[in-house]
Amino acid sequence: MAMPGRAEQWSTDQVSLDARTDTWRHVVAANYRQWELPRGLARDFAAWLRYRELGGLRLVECLCGPCSGHRLARELSRDPEPFLAIQVVRDGAERLRVGEETVQAGAGDLLIWSSLKATEFEIPERLHKATIMIPLAAAADWLPAGRAFEGCVLPARSGIAAVLTAHVDALVAQIDSFDEADGLAARRATIELLGAAVARRMGCTPMPLAQLHLRRAQDYILKHLRDPALTLKQIARANGMSVRYLHLLFAQTTRQGVSSWIREQRLQRCRDALADGVLDGPLITEIAFSWGFNDAAHFSRRFKRRFGQSPSAFRAAAGRTGDAG
Repeated sequence: MAMPGRAEQWSTDQVSLDARTDTWRHVVAANYRQWELPRGLARDFAAWLRYRELGGLRLVECLCGPCSGHRLARELSRDPEPFLAIQVVRDGAERLRVGEETVQAGAGDLLIWSSLKATEFEIPERLHKATIMIPLAAAADWLPAGRAFEGCVLPARSGIAAVLTAHVDALVAQIDSFDEADGLAARRATIELLGAAVARRMGCTPMPLAQLHLRRAQDYILKHLRDPALTLKQIARANGMSVRYLHLLFAQTTRQGVSSWIREQRLQRCRDALADGVLDGPLITEIAFSWGFNDAAHFSRRFKRRFGQSPSAFRAAAGRTGDAG
């Protein structure tokens, strides 16, 4: 295991010539997903990697000699989770064949490829590259094509693609400089830049990242709305953010505190349950408790403050309205 704030390293100097091919295949799979590599690397083949997990991202710096490989149906089926690779070529070249399209990336180029797509690669000369591997699930909602996005090559000389290139390069270059607390910020910045760069290439507008994070947090809250033990710390952890960032999301986007938003959702659902006007239906306390309230008096006060009458008066009025109809 790597120590917090430190990357792990591997090189072919650590293994015998006989074990080099199998070990290289294992190292590639651990960092870039499953690939089939031909047996029998050149005897002078050399490679060095530095890698680290940070905030759900995998940062990888790689130096390697000529080699090749592919991801076909068997390799694709062995990947339990799809990833996107954001790759900057620092020196050398790499050719990728995706479907019928073949692209070559040289020094300074930016490649984005998806582990969902059958792909072949060839490194014809010594290659130095920096890569961020990011779970597709973390970025799919913010990509213009969602989960259908399969990758692209971006001109990285100017504009947002140049900023993304610099971001990837800087994260990998400073791989030992980050605390784990920096990881979530690094992931948010990566997703935002990735989405903006892909949207620019595809001629559309990405969803603001804050809106995406807010929607996910709200979806999680609504899924657990009946749980009286739901906490802000639980919500933040489940959505890969800090409690402070969670507060900022709601304050800046909804103009409402997180706890206030949760209470409003619960009150609305209690109101809906009472609005059926069935006086001999569930007890008011049972309705309140079923939607996450754990104090009947507190619920009654909140309900009256929000809707202008007590829960019992609201139910009675709804019953009379129903009879009149």
